[in-house]
Amino acid sequence: MTELDANNRKALEQIAEIKRILVAIEHALKGNRPTTILCTSATTGEGKSLLMSSLATTSALMKESRAVLIDLNWYRPAIHRFFGVELMHPLERFQNADLADLTLRPDGYDLDVLLAPTDHETHQRTSSDLLLIGQRLIEQAKDTYDLVLIDGGAIFPTNRMMMDPVMLARMVDGVIMVVMNGVTPRQSVRKACKALEISGVNIIGAVTNQRGLSKRR
Repeated sequence: MTELDANNRKALEQIAEIKRILVAIEHALKGNRPTTILCTSATTGEGKSLLMSSLATTSALMKESRAVLIDLNWYRPAIHRFFGVELMHPLERFQNADLADLTLRPDGYDLDVLLAPTDHETHQRTSSDLLLIGQRLIEQAKDTYDLVLIDGGAIFPTNRMMMDPVMLARMVDGVIMVVMNGVTPRQSVRKACKALEISGVNIIGAVTNQRGLSKRR
């Protein structure tokens, strides 16, 4: 098998896995519309943004639902890098503008995307202020789209400039946890899941990111 054949096979396997996750989400939520899903993780750098971008683009290509991808990980935003675009609006604009005026549509995708604010590193808003903005955007998305995919922050460590993903999780139908295989400490995952469960969140399941082969701590 050539390197090209191997790469094509790997790409097809990844697409098949993403489709499987989408079907699992639909089954878990009994096909309810609109469907709102938040992705979080115990710690940072576990692949949440890549997973949500892949779910959103695959859903758009399947043309089975009108979808929007929302980046509410304003402490460490990454969705814009997946699509190769620049952040567009300052936080001030997010406070009153409608969701439709804030989203963009990446070339080649029947998908709307809401990016993080341009001043996500320097704004002075508190976490509670940000949550109110996030809640308003989520409610607007529910009124417009069949599928709302939200990239949230990691549960640990907490930071005053982030939207608390546990609080965001209470605003959606279900939550996906991403776990870096062989890297994320099991204790951190258990602690994160416990925080979600105590808040009455519907945890659909966990997706294992296969990057990383070091021994679990």
